[in-house]
Amino acid sequence: MINKKQIILFSVFVLLLTSNIYSMTAKEFYTNWVNFIIQKVISKQNWMNYYNDNKSWTELTIGTKQSEKINSPLGDFIKNKTALRYRKEDGLTDLSFASNYSFDNVYTLHQNQVDRAKVITDSVYYPSFYEILIEHENDIYNCYEEMVKLTYDRARLKVLITYNENVDDTSDYKFANNILIANFSTIIKQANNKYPENNETEYLFIIGQIENSKLVWYSYIFDYNGNVK
Repeated sequence: MINKKQIILFSVFVLLLTSNIYSMTAKEFYTNWVNFIIQKVISKQNWMNYYNDNKSWTELTIGTKQSEKINSPLGDFIKNKTALRYRKEDGLTDLSFASNYSFDNVYTLHQNQVDRAKVITDSVYYPSFYEILIEHENDIYNCYEEMVKLTYDRARLKVLITYNENVDDTSDYKFANNILIANFSTIIKQANNKYPENNETEYLFIIGQIENSKLVWYSYIFDYNGNVK
């Protein structure tokens, strides 16, 4: 027979599980991204061939450009870690993640109340809020467009992943990175001038580049108002 102590412990476990399972900070996402690349991508013998072809690299990481709730390598990796649902090509977003909470109490337009049914259920992807929004841009010169798009929607975490050109002089990387950091900060701040977003929101900017034949990553975290953390 289950005693009172067991019931209390189980209740605490459920509370902890439901309160933490869906949240992921910028730092946690960055760690998961690097692990994903190491375990699922560069473990392939010919990974550099994918990296040098934008379409192939995107399909290897994010998946094909098709709106669906399956077939995203990164989506599956994060889903296994967090139990979050995902959708590729979700509106303006390359990849979105959400909990199982969909909009509720939205009904069909039947006159008689007994005939009305919910038009949105948890089985469809209409989340009432996003946990993570991801934009993946291979062309670093156009990544400002993805920066802008990320400011349009609300989410706990917004992520932009892009890549520097393959050059030997690391000072070129630093120069470009510094400009991009300033650009992203400016865009976020301007987007918040009129209608500020939730102060729990974080932005994560990830830049990949080849150094000495190795793929390395640089990450920068911004708060909801564009300040570098």
